[in-house]
Amino acid sequence: MDVVLLTTDPVRLSWARAVLAAEGIDSLVFDEQMSLAEGSIGAFPRRLMVDDALAPRARRLLDEAAQGLGETAPISAPPRRPAPQAAGGLAGLVARMLGPRR
Repeated sequence: MDVVLLTTDPVRLSWARAVLAAEGIDSLVFDEQMSLAEGSIGAFPRRLMVDDALAPRARRLLDEAAQGLGETAPISAPPRRPAPQAAGGLAGLVARMLGPRR
């Protein structure tokens, strides 16, 4: 799953889900229940997630639909970058964390 939209606006989130659903793209909302923990002040953005393979198309659809409503900048979340891999895998990471051997 990949994030295609980060927003604290429930209306924008609903609109984005409708845009994607109209094109046959299933989506899930992550962090929707954070409002219980934050007191519904909108401090934590909700994440609209789609399948990794559909994410580029979903971003394009959301940005195009937003332009049709007069938005001048892209509204979609930028593509996620792969996490850097530790040299030597897990063993190399542990060795770096523990420092040089004496």
